[in-house]
Amino acid sequence: EGFTCTDRPAVGGKLYDDHLPSDLWFTTYTADASGTASVSLSLDGLSIDDVMPVAGRSVVMLDSSGAKVGCGVLRVTTGQVTSIGGSAGSAGGEGVVGMVLTEDAASGILMSGVLGGLPASTTAGFH
Repeated sequence: EGFTCTDRPAVGGKLYDDHLPSDLWFTTYTADASGTASVSLSLDGLSIDDVMPVAGRSVVMLDSSGAKVGCGVLRVTTGQVTSIGGSAGSAGGEGVVGMVLTEDAASGILMSGVLGGLPASTTAGFH
């Protein structure tokens, strides 16, 4: 829900609104043995800059314990490209890097990208 990655408390938790039908953020990635993961998800009810906008918001990568290990901010372009790096105050997430493209879709947004430096051979969350 935050708008920064430089101030850990300001990163916040999950973006959620009572108008959404459910918590959209039961999302996960699966990293391979080298800590690389491809992500792709569609989130209904959100938009880049219209209803429930995500432009300028933080995108957070978690490890399997739920600790923040990566963070990026959606920047305004034709699609929203988020550069992911280590999360402010994270333990062991300094090597997390990647790019995620966010685009408007028919009923929400579509996020897809590649991430590296994640905890190896694990499934964990992002929001």
